[in-house]
Amino acid sequence: MNRALRNHCKKQLSPKELAALGPTLEVEITIAAAHLKFHSDRLKYRTLALIDTGADGCCIDPCVASVLNLISLGKFPAGGTGGGYMADKYLVNFHFVGSDIGVGNLSVMEANLEKRPFKMLIGRDILSNAIFVYNGINGILEIRIVPPGMQSPKKPVNHPVKPPMPSSQNRAARRQAEKKKGKKKR
Repeated sequence: MNRALRNHCKKQLSPKELAALGPTLEVEITIAAAHLKFHSDRLKYRTLALIDTGADGCCIDPCVASVLNLISLGKFPAGGTGGGYMADKYLVNFHFVGSDIGVGNLSVMEANLEKRPFKMLIGRDILSNAIFVYNGINGILEIRIVPPGMQSPKKPVNHPVKPPMPSSQNRAARRQAEKKKGKKKR
């Protein structure tokens, strides 16, 4: 079940389902507004997208590009678990199904996801403006996108931090603290 609250998307599964599927949400991918003038029809591709904190940027499977008849921006260096390769780059729009969260004119790289249940990876280019919660105990997956202009300014936090003591000093300090506690109890 996807539930939407403006810039918020939440999915509730059983903990076992969430562990098996991973952090996936249903998305709808469309042709980017910048390329609509080259297309006479407004095709849509619905699929699961994996939230991938290891991916620098968003990726789509070549089948998505083929179905949507996307126009390549050219070949660019890419990398993944299989090593480096040259991949096509495209512009797309996408939104999380059942929510108001969407991204327009997003640059995505092509990645081979053919043996996966998802055909899109959502990378750190999107996650850098998001709050993402993976609650495996309760089977809850939640993402909230914060528009760049709406982020709170980062304020420096002044917490006094003591540098760690070398282990021999740690033992001596612990012994002294234990002696003091022992004297106070008497």
